[in-house]
Amino acid sequence: MDGCNHSIIEFSNYFEHLLRTHKTIGGREDSDDTFIIRQTFTESTKTRHNWLCTYKKFDGKVFLTRSFKQGPLFHWSLSMIGSDSEARKYAVKITIDREDEQVPKFELTIPVISIRKTKQEVEENCLHAVLPEKVLRFFCTVKFVEDKKQFQWRTQYKIIKEMSCHLESFPEIDPILLMR
Repeated sequence: MDGCNHSIIEFSNYFEHLLRTHKTIGGREDSDDTFIIRQTFTESTKTRHNWLCTYKKFDGKVFLTRSFKQGPLFHWSLSMIGSDSEARKYAVKITIDREDEQVPKFELTIPVISIRKTKQEVEENCLHAVLPEKVLRFFCTVKFVEDKKQFQWRTQYKIIKEMSCHLESFPEIDPILLMR
């Protein structure tokens, strides 16, 4: 990230570092387990896009959204500032839908991932929500901005405490196979 200069940050100070140094995250600190983010993507030739993360404080923990586009695929997950074993205690139900709710929703419940996992590790080795751009369009409203299509959708995150099945109980899954 800009401003880090590849420095090592104490784990206990990571959230404060994000707020103070990067000032790029928004968030909620209420006691509710659910929050909604409105997301947009403007059609372009770019193959990569990252959305700013949003934090949610819940159950005394800090959770951070991770959503990005890599090639034709859109990825969503929820990370927790904590170790792998702490993150395994939680799951997240991700719901993607249109604001007008005129089409069915896409819903998936997945394990929460430790913030220690890199974006590449999430993409290649972690169970997370993935939709091809062609499928995501079904869950979007479309506007034209400067003669380009802008796709808009809502992403809802519902944090589930005390996840009863752990990530280790899932076999190795090739995310590309899930989309066939």
